[in-house]
Amino acid sequence: MNNTPVENTNPKLFSATAVGIVNKTIGALGGFFILPLMLKQLGTGTFGVWMAISSSVGLIGFLDLGIGNAVVMYLAFNFDNQYNISKFIKIVYRVQGGIVVSSLLVFAVIFRLINWDRILNIDRLSFDVLACIAITIICFIVTLLASTVYAIQRGLRNTLTANCWQLLSTVVYLFCLYGVLENKPTLLLISLVTFGIPLLMAAINTIVFFIRTDVFPKNSAIKIKYEDISTFSVTSGQIFFLQLAALICFETDCLILAHYSNYKAVTEFSIVAKIYAVPVAFFGVYLQALSPTYSAAFSKSQWVWIKKYFYRSLVLGTAGSLVFSIAVLFLNDILLKYWLKNEVHILPPLIITFGCWTILNCIDNNIATMLNGLNKLKVQMVLAVLMVITNVGLSIELVKHLGVTGVIWGTIISTLLFSILPLSVYILMLFRKNR
Repeated sequence: MNNTPVENTNPKLFSATAVGIVNKTIGALGGFFILPLMLKQLGTGTFGVWMAISSSVGLIGFLDLGIGNAVVMYLAFNFDNQYNISKFIKIVYRVQGGIVVSSLLVFAVIFRLINWDRILNIDRLSFDVLACIAITIICFIVTLLASTVYAIQRGLRNTLTANCWQLLSTVVYLFCLYGVLENKPTLLLISLVTFGIPLLMAAINTIVFFIRTDVFPKNSAIKIKYEDISTFSVTSGQIFFLQLAALICFETDCLILAHYSNYKAVTEFSIVAKIYAVPVAFFGVYLQALSPTYSAAFSKSQWVWIKKYFYRSLVLGTAGSLVFSIAVLFLNDILLKYWLKNEVHILPPLIITFGCWTILNCIDNNIATMLNGLNKLKVQMVLAVLMVITNVGLSIELVKHLGVTGVIWGTIISTLLFSILPLSVYILMLFRKNR
């Protein structure tokens, strides 16, 4: 057993987290000041349409097929094997490139066949809305390939570099978005900036990475076998299944509200969701940097370290989200008056419900991060099926009776019953087995 402390294998963990938090802070503050401007310039109805399109595009995130997280996991396990790293990176780009090209061809064929006005619950679609949908989906699909470089950098324990590039991307995006909003914005221009800037920055990062990093050593023949692709496909497929389940659970809320309620409810939901995304995003930065380190610790059977950091991050995430949720509840009136200029009225029940979900979400993310790092995916897959079925059914039924809070309660109940509670029991059994 290797008893070298895992912290020493990843000295950039905390600096990477710091840069990531700066990135999220700038993004959150930028969104905090830009959102009222966007709401004012677009109007409540058009803003609701934009939020429905931009949030629902996450549903096609399944085209990643779990490759991003599989990259991080595999590279972390094979950190000291240059040949395996080179081979795996070549496999990743071949597979992901094929998926992206195929997806673009399929989208080009079916775009005009889809009844977008019915999906978005709009009487008449304008060219601006159709163009926004097309640009958003195309940029998002291509970004799946371009952003692979971030996963590679994190898997190679160079999360600091990945976060620095994403920080630069956030700054450029906010600057361009503000410029668009100040000059008669259209949904087309907003979608170009929102999804085009991250694509451009990821592409530049990819070029710089391959120029500066000797990923494929000269005079080194890299042979890819069927077994290599099969092993990679199994792992990425399992992660894909979990991602798809999460997308169905968490990214369908706006569509459910738009279909069973109205765009006023979508706007209220989206605004509060942006507020409560702050603690989840900040905590996610730390978990993102911690994930490959869990894999490294597991490969060395360092269970003491795994337990220590799991419980530490659990306390950190729970306490942080609890304090944030209480603060938002008490500052609700101030936020409505000085941030949104009282253009949108948000009732306390929505604030409280979102606060409960945020706390549970941080706990759930902490559990998933550790289990993914330990490659314990099968147990999550079984529970994910039950969670998806329960979540969608409950959300649709509860929104009819409770309104906008119904979709959140559907997610809360399903997450508790089929994720947090059973996985907590599983983790305790796992820790007792590996004392």
